[in-house]
Amino acid sequence: MNKWKRATFAAAVLTAVGSVLAVAPVANATTSPSVIELSDADLAYFYSVADRFGVPEDLQESLLAKVKAGVPLDSSTGVAPVSTVMQEVDGFTRTVETFADGSVIGSDIEIPRVEPEDGVSARGIAGCTTGSSAGVFYGQDCWVYTSSLTMGASFYTSYSRWSTGSSVWNWHTPSINVIGTVTNVKWVPVSGTNSKITLKWNSQSGGLATLTTWLTFNASPTGISQTRGGSW
Repeated sequence: MNKWKRATFAAAVLTAVGSVLAVAPVANATTSPSVIELSDADLAYFYSVADRFGVPEDLQESLLAKVKAGVPLDSSTGVAPVSTVMQEVDGFTRTVETFADGSVIGSDIEIPRVEPEDGVSARGIAGCTTGSSAGVFYGQDCWVYTSSLTMGASFYTSYSRWSTGSSVWNWHTPSINVIGTVTNVKWVPVSGTNSKITLKWNSQSGGLATLTTWLTFNASPTGISQTRGGSW
């Protein structure tokens, strides 16, 4: 029985290239890869992502039927989306890509709140705050998140930007949700004018191909963004 395995690495802090967390649940080899059984927790995640990124309720059921039958959603096949919408929603810069079959990939970057003059965040130690000093702008402990209906990943990071460069630092608390298994989770940082931190992992579904997937937070002198790659 292949289940949607939730691999959550809630307290991991990996600080160098090559540092690895590995989780490898064993799938039942006697189950056909074309039949996927989802637990209540799996279904709750599917519906929460669909609701978060605006998939209509009637369409959710037809997409779920494809997932259960082992039919790839358009969002995981590499085809281009038919629409892309970016907006600010509930404290996040949100981008939603919608594909021909109605499946989606949504991305959120938490918008930092201005740090109070006394230096104490109104949101407590988990707050994403921003400030500036001597021409350097920074965001601290901000949540980065991307998910399709069948795979999602998130982490927290801090960053600094100035006229000629940027830095990304204090990345932590990676969390990955995927149908199948997750292995070889690692951080890949890049420093320079355009700095970035990438969370990479391998995923396997139904005993078939092992795919490398990643989520990257980018900082540059002109702004921040996130990018992704692999099979979502």
